[in-house]
Amino acid sequence: MFHLRIEKLCLAAAALLSVAAIAVVLVSPETWSALGKEDGGVEVASVYAMLFFAIVAAAKALGAVGKPRLVLLAIALLGIIGAGEEVSWGQRIFDVEAPVIFAKYNAQGETNLHNFLHPPLDGILAGLAIVALLAAPALIERPWVHKLRCNGLPWPEWHHVKLLLASLLPLGILGMAGTRELEELAELIAVLVFTAMVSRWTPLDCELTPSNLS
Repeated sequence: MFHLRIEKLCLAAAALLSVAAIAVVLVSPETWSALGKEDGGVEVASVYAMLFFAIVAAAKALGAVGKPRLVLLAIALLGIIGAGEEVSWGQRIFDVEAPVIFAKYNAQGETNLHNFLHPPLDGILAGLAIVALLAAPALIERPWVHKLRCNGLPWPEWHHVKLLLASLLPLGILGMAGTRELEELAELIAVLVFTAMVSRWTPLDCELTPSNLS
């Protein structure tokens, strides 16, 4: 089915990006620095990936009714907001000066909200999110998870988590070895995996029972 092809495409892209990044880092670190820097190719790709995430979620919403439609539309909106945040809502594109509160308290001095989280808080929250993601597939047969899925919330399955870990662990090793500018790539890979999760959601999830969830 079409949604399964989207899922496989996103997961394959995530894996290939990880492998390609490792190759570029090992062969030409200077090239990787140019790709991974702020406003570099990886960040631009992340913006497009977030917009694609929003499109997939919106398409899923069109095929849903009731509460699932609202939930999926909210998820699509998050994708649009994420893309806007990634480019600081056009501040650098249009060469606009950041408002005072952003210039003073934002970690990058730019017009976005996510950089109000300064280290180590941002790292702690990211770690908690990873732990939650790792635990999620083990909870998939719980009745309350079934209800969440029925109401339109995509839920990670083991193959999503395994692919994400397999793609991110080598980047973590490279980071510990001293390679920089890997954060944007990790973000891009995560967005692709989340898009795969959204594309897998189907209204048929509402007909599943906790005993036969996969």
